[in-house]
Amino acid sequence: MARVALKDLEIGSVLSNDVLDQSGRILLKAGSTIEEKHFKIFKTWGIRTVEIHGQETSETLVLTEDQLGEGLQHAESLLKLNQESHELIQMLRGLIQRRYARKLAEAERS
Repeated sequence: MARVALKDLEIGSVLSNDVLDQSGRILLKAGSTIEEKHFKIFKTWGIRTVEIHGQETSETLVLTEDQLGEGLQHAESLLKLNQESHELIQMLRGLIQRRYARKLAEAERS
């Protein structure tokens, strides 16, 4: 099983997990074979990666505690004027943290 970006996804690949929208609704079930029409569905719903059978990733990006800590500081600086306890702000903080940490890890790997 491998997580694959849409740009690298091939027609005929088989999903290893359900593809869900942001509210948890199933867009495409595990075991489905990717067809051309699915790309439009994924793009419409903002799906950037899917998990498929039979492909191994060549490298796995591992985030360190330091990278995650810097990511959290970055997220908090961007969201400091928002209501911290709001559910959407908490979700956004986590997304910003992980994205920033990934950028740091990719920069260190290069």
